[in-house]
This record gives sequence, C-alpha cells and structure tokens, in this order.
Amino acid sequence: IWYKLTEKTIWGLYMSLAGSVVTIVMLFGLVPVIGYMGAAWATLASFFTMMMMSFVVGRKFYYVAYNYRRITVYICLAIVFWLIYQGAGIEGVAQQVVIANTLVLFFVAFVWAIEKPRKLLLLRK
Repeated sequence: IWYKLTEKTIWGLYMSLAGSVVTIVMLFGLVPVIGYMGAAWATLASFFTMMMMSFVVGRKFYYVAYNYRRITVYICLAIVFWLIYQGAGIEGVAQQVVIANTLVLFFVAFVWAIEKPRKLLLLRK
C-alpha cells in the first residue's frame, strides 16, 4: 500500500510486471518437468518476488519500523510446527486434520500470548 500512500502507483505496475515475468518463465520451465506443482512453485516465486520488491523499494519511499525479531520468531515457529507435522508420518486424513489444526491452534495461542499485552497497551492510549 506504500506506493498508493506516496502516490507512486507506477511501482505497482513494475512489481506486477516482474511477478508476471517470473511466473511465465517458471511455468515454461517447471510445468513440463513436474506438472501442476510447477505452477504452484511459479506462483510462490512470483509472489515472493513482488513482496521483496515492495519491501525493498518501500523502505526507501515509506519506511515502516517493523519488529524483525518478532517476525523472525513467528516464521521460525511456523517452520518448526510444519516440520513436526511433516515428521509425524500420519497416514489417515482424519488424523492429519486433527494434528494440523492442533498445531495451528498452538501457533495462534502463542501469537495471542505475545501480542495480547501489546494490544492492551495500544488500547489504553
């Protein structure tokens, strides 16, 4: 949204074009080799490219003081939970759903425990 707030909407076009190029190149390269999963990886790479462009260029035009430590903790915790899920080797669909949802609930509870004091502090202001 920084490019709209700073009236530099042309950057939205640049980022979209870069994402489109990444998608097209990766689709031609990956889909013939690994099928529809290639399309999924192409989409992920496209979104990542656009996100990084927005982040890097946005820091120049509209700086936001993100708490990188907290963001890193959340990402690492999500990866740990994903690895736990992958390593569990659960075969039944019902068990997979239960384990996956339990891990998501643990993640949400952790984030809530960390963020609740901050939310209360902001509400008091």
